[in-house]
Amino acid sequence: MRVFCAALIASPFLINVGAVGNVSAQGPLLVDWNRKAEQLASIEEVYLHVNECPQNVVILETGPGIYRMRAMPRGENGFAHEKKITFVRTLPHWERSQRASETVTVYTLIKEKHRYVGAFVYFANENGNIQMQVEKFSAK
Repeated sequence: MRVFCAALIASPFLINVGAVGNVSAQGPLLVDWNRKAEQLASIEEVYLHVNECPQNVVILETGPGIYRMRAMPRGENGFAHEKKITFVRTLPHWERSQRASETVTVYTLIKEKHRYVGAFVYFANENGNIQMQVEKFSAK
């Protein structure tokens, strides 16, 4: 009975059995821990890019992960952002270009699995023309 109880206590840390029967040596608690660490690193990368923008930022919400970014208090965990960040739910393509101006940069985040890997960035260049560029975030 003791061996069974010890195995039951250790199993969330050591063994993960998938739905299709594949087994890994890392348990579901450690898998979830690593996934959340990657998500936080991803959010930190977004904030680093936002801080490099010369103007305020509008971020288009892309999936449920954005709620974690919205809930992050300013300065918490080193995610200090100097710019005013506005989150919007939906923004048609033409309106993204329309919202981008000398005072606002529009970010449409690109998500891959559970982390942000880049963004489509709409901004006004020095001539006042709206441009779109793709920024890739470095994988940590």
